[in-house]
Amino acid sequence: WAASWAAPDEADPGVDVWDREEAALQSVARIQAQIFRRRVRSKDWFRTFDPLGTGRCTRDQFRAAVRNMIYPLSLEEPDAPIDPDALAEYFIPTGAERHAPQIVDYVSFCFAVDEVFHVSRLEPQPGCAPPPPGATVMDSAGFEPRPSTDPEKLRRGMARLPPPVRI
Repeated sequence: WAASWAAPDEADPGVDVWDREEAALQSVARIQAQIFRRRVRSKDWFRTFDPLGTGRCTRDQFRAAVRNMIYPLSLEEPDAPIDPDALAEYFIPTGAERHAPQIVDYVSFCFAVDEVFHVSRLEPQPGCAPPPPGATVMDSAGFEPRPSTDPEKLRRGMARLPPPVRI
């Protein structure tokens, strides 16, 4: 799915196109991890914004749906921030300006995010062995400790914890 969408060149001249694309792909992976744990289907969050079933919504509606989809987490999580603006830009197809303001193709976003539950387009590949659900999700095998980005902050936080109780 990622190969079919090109990041727009005119969004922000100060930001590299590949940086925006990388931010969008990382955000998709983080959303996949969250919805896989909660067994949430992404398309349900967009239904109220698209009563005609066009498959498009505005940037603000897209941001609201993503925010609701990952609740109780927020978009500004310190360990795994999600950039809804980069996601929205990534899922705006070329030539969508004529449909303004509903220019974000949320169906493609849902298709990409829901691949955590199934492998799409298996019909042309009858010999393909699909991976188990969630095999591509970050941390799907359980907790895996990662090194801290700020060891001093981690040390201060650990010092505030009460000592373990001995029985």
